[in-house]
Amino acid sequence: MKTEKIKVAAEQYKQSLRTPVQSSSDPVLDGPDQIRKYKSLADEGIITQEEFEAKKKQILGI
Repeated sequence: MKTEKIKVAAEQYKQSLRTPVQSSSDPVLDGPDQIRKYKSLADEGIITQEEFEAKKKQILGI
């Protein structure tokens, strides 16, 4: 049961990487804060290193 919730949460994070949507209740993060957030997700194994690198390039505009 608990592992299923983790898998669902991981998929939601991955989906948010593909289609970033900013909610009015979400705090606006600057580039370095966003990169730190996604690096943390990569370190925890929620996203892959490749997904992190792709998101970092998107944030940096490269």
